[in-house]
Amino acid sequence: MSASKTVLRNTIFSYGRTLISAALTLFSSRWVLADLGASDYGIYGLAGGLLFFVSFISSILSQGTSRYLAYATGSGSSEEVTKWFNAALNVFFCLPFVLIPIGLCVGELLVRFVLKIEPTRIVAALWVFRCSLISFFAVLVATPFLSLLTSKQKIHIAASLMLVHSLGLFAIAWLLPYLPGDHLVLYAMLVAISFIFLQVLYMLVCSRICPEARVRFSYWWDKDRIKALIGFSGWLCVGTIGTVVNSQGQGMLLNWMKGTAANAGAGIASSLSGQMQTLANAFFQAISPEIIRREGANDHSSMVALAKRSTKLGMFFIMLVALPLFCECEYVLKLWLVTPPPYAVFFTRTAILSSMFYKMAVGHRICFQAIGKIRTQQIVELVVFASTVPVIGIVYLASRSVFVAFSFAPIMQFVYFIATITAGSYLYEWKIGTVLRDVFLKVSVCFVGGLFVFCGVSMILHEQSLARIMISTSILCVYVISFFLLFVFTATDRETLKGMIRKLVAGIVRR
Repeated sequence: MSASKTVLRNTIFSYGRTLISAALTLFSSRWVLADLGASDYGIYGLAGGLLFFVSFISSILSQGTSRYLAYATGSGSSEEVTKWFNAALNVFFCLPFVLIPIGLCVGELLVRFVLKIEPTRIVAALWVFRCSLISFFAVLVATPFLSLLTSKQKIHIAASLMLVHSLGLFAIAWLLPYLPGDHLVLYAMLVAISFIFLQVLYMLVCSRICPEARVRFSYWWDKDRIKALIGFSGWLCVGTIGTVVNSQGQGMLLNWMKGTAANAGAGIASSLSGQMQTLANAFFQAISPEIIRREGANDHSSMVALAKRSTKLGMFFIMLVALPLFCECEYVLKLWLVTPPPYAVFFTRTAILSSMFYKMAVGHRICFQAIGKIRTQQIVELVVFASTVPVIGIVYLASRSVFVAFSFAPIMQFVYFIATITAGSYLYEWKIGTVLRDVFLKVSVCFVGGLFVFCGVSMILHEQSLARIMISTSILCVYVISFFLLFVFTATDRETLKGMIRKLVAGIVRR
């Protein structure tokens, strides 16, 4: 199968799985919030924050492993892929034995003495945290298997397995009100079991369809490969630490400012905006292995060109969701939750802006990984993300306003975007001015113009209703498509998009 057809297939499966998972998540989140209540839902977001840490750090470490596996795949040597897989398996099997004891001590101290949790719910919060640690071990051990599926561009298979996981979470949310016992603890345990089951599926399926996924202990102690993996993944973890400090630090700050009810609002915003980001991630995950493979095949100029094109295409898919959601956020939350938690609308909108700035630099992030020079970019991510929390705290002390303080979250994401494209301009041919003109300026104009379009619609249709959401979303999607085709995409970008659509239609017709 050609590279373009592989990318198209992976994109279709990833988007299909993402859309279904998003719908399931929206329903299940509503049921879980209704069953647990705002306070317990906020506790789950705080004490269970390691689940976010697990999924995110697993994704980052998977990127490091996938980089070497995809690079080896580009070189054309199956035995080389097997050697890298076994070296990775050694690293990720041993890693939990180092991280779990540290995480257990730090996490229990935070739950008991730092987080603002009602004394009667501390024991439940501790069990939520411990369930996260159990998931941590399974996720790390399975990471090399998922990385191999990604590097071999078997993303459609991984997407199918993730859909099974989403269905499991949906079933858990539906059954939760009918189960006996402490529902917060039960929910945490069932979610952990679901995560573990997904990792077992990854290992079984990958072992069956990928001949390189063979455990050979003679390759486990390849010092050069282990050193390269630890070094590369270690630098990826540097940036991840900044991201985790940013996410968990903001949650703890908000808990200190307004309590667990406000954390519930932030958790809902994170869930809703997270589905938007997942749509874009589906595209980037589908195309990232091909970008790295081209670098492995010594086709550097083609690698950079594809990364540039993927950034614009990725922002196109983001805007199709971000703009309507930003405009109709208040009514969407009311329609979804009936009575949204405090600050949910505000945090949803700031999360949308933050994710837009972050995704503008994704093409650069893939290029850093492809060429294997990630040190500067990861230091930038650590410094900017970790400094976001004290900036928000200082602004809150000065203003005593949650709205003013957390408005600096998207501002700091913009700082990260500028710092990343600046670092990239020194390591590969991708000038800062070009990025600002072709991505940031045009996307910003599209976003602001969309707000004016929505204002026009809301002036005609004053009352918030499902009909208005459908009309405004349709108009905004047509606006985004027209704007990108006319002002953002080059002739090559348009031909690439048309080619993908033609292949998709042809495949449907053949079936």
